[in-house]
Amino acid sequence: MLVGARGQAKDLIGCLEDDGRFRIVCLLDEIAETRLLGHAVVRPEAYDGGCRDALLAIGLPEAKVKVLAQYERFAFRWQSFVDRRSFVSPHAELGEGCIVAPFATLSGDVRVGAHVYVAAYAGAGHDSVIGDLCSLLPYSGLGGGSRIGARCTLGAGAHLLPGITIGNDVMVAGSATVTRDLPDRVTAFGTPARTMARV
Repeated sequence: MLVGARGQAKDLIGCLEDDGRFRIVCLLDEIAETRLLGHAVVRPEAYDGGCRDALLAIGLPEAKVKVLAQYERFAFRWQSFVDRRSFVSPHAELGEGCIVAPFATLSGDVRVGAHVYVAAYAGAGHDSVIGDLCSLLPYSGLGGGSRIGARCTLGAGAHLLPGITIGNDVMVAGSATVTRDLPDRVTAFGTPARTMARV
């Protein structure tokens, strides 16, 4: 089943249907709609707990944190999905519940935390580390040896130069280039990236 029935779920449904190895039982969400792209949407209060194998179809880190806490009572077995058109090195390590979209690249010995979303054409180089609950949006990437903390978002086309470390809860805006280490809880924008505190 998919947990979430919004934009991220639409992207994931297409990938799962194209893959052919998966059967989507239903989508779990609190939205008013009862179907999404031909699949049933079930509200949490109506969910019977029949399927415990789940994919987290939530894009942004803050929403992932909220949904994981809210649905903890269901004791889901979080699965990962790696699209067959992506490249994930045999030496890479992925935590539980990761989504690796088509044409993403995880090279060398990259280490990826739990519930990380790597969008189409996003990637990470050798010796890089991605913390739990992060989202790498399309065409974003980490240079070799760079590290990002937990709950970070790399906007579309954003890049970290090799060897850069950023803290937890950092938002790197689309097309930004991070050329120096960043502390926790900042938003980075521009090239080279400048920062402002997140509220």
